[in-house]
Amino acid sequence: MFFFDFSGKQKRGAMISFGGFYLFGIPIAAFLMFYVRIDIYGFWIGIIAAETVTNALLFTLVQRFNWERHAQAAQIRIAFNPKNATTNIAIVSIPNEKPEEIEKDLPIATDESSWRKSIGIKSFVLFLCVCFLITGIITSILIPL
Repeated sequence: MFFFDFSGKQKRGAMISFGGFYLFGIPIAAFLMFYVRIDIYGFWIGIIAAETVTNALLFTLVQRFNWERHAQAAQIRIAFNPKNATTNIAIVSIPNEKPEEIEKDLPIATDESSWRKSIGIKSFVLFLCVCFLITGIITSILIPL
């Protein structure tokens, strides 16, 4: 899937992966694990099926790429020179300010409130992961096989 990252098609690759795993693989794995009752084998069959579908869709998308257009876009990105820019390339202009003035306007991310907010978010995510782990352990103990 790295090819989609380098060609600027991250959204397509992410949507294919999401669809392949969350909309296809996990339901198959759940069905095989809980209704057919083949336990961990059903999980692995679902993951393998999701990977197969995802790879097939990604392969199809790669085959449909316009390779000449992507090669031209890469050449433009490599040889970009702002002085010789054409109308096909967007140029972001920065007002004529001194570097000191620009740095004063930027928010500093090391202040106390942003540091505490970051730690709070990470602690909350860790708490959720531990809750999911405990829920999975309790569920596996309570559900008879």
